[in-house]
Amino acid sequence: MIRRFFAGLVVCAGVLLADGGAVQFRGTAGAFEITMFSSPTPVRIGTADLSVLVKKTAGDAPVLDADVTLHLVKAADGKIIEVTAHPTHNQATNKLLYAANMRIPSNGSWRVDVLVKQGANAAAMSGRMFVLPPQPPFLKYWPYFVLVPLLGLLFAINQRLKRQRRNRRLPARR
Repeated sequence: MIRRFFAGLVVCAGVLLADGGAVQFRGTAGAFEITMFSSPTPVRIGTADLSVLVKKTAGDAPVLDADVTLHLVKAADGKIIEVTAHPTHNQATNKLLYAANMRIPSNGSWRVDVLVKQGANAAAMSGRMFVLPPQPPFLKYWPYFVLVPLLGLLFAINQRLKRQRRNRRLPARR
């Protein structure tokens, strides 16, 4: 029983994500160590939760009083597409992160600039994030299509088990 439980945990480990999602990039800029997370994984056209963890390079303590800006840039069809947000702790599930829900309008490779300011310290870091096209509706909503037949199957199994239990309790006729 315990082995099955741990085997299930191992199988599910790839699906489980931390509070901020999957790490997009990490690096050191000035006095800060910056890590950017994204959720859902993979990132698709539409709304994405982008989170930033800011730590001092001299220590493991997270920086909780910084001003963080996320700036996404992509060149497409001779035009520059830009999306900017100011992530906050209020929007984050994990209050050590700065988070923002950003609307990403197109797929492809986006340059992500993270700007951090805290007092006299300021730093900028850039990374890449790849955005996929939107998921087909059937793949997005397949659990809802499976739910009704699954509930019907479970009901049928329940009724069969009740009938078997009832038949065992009845005394044999002579």
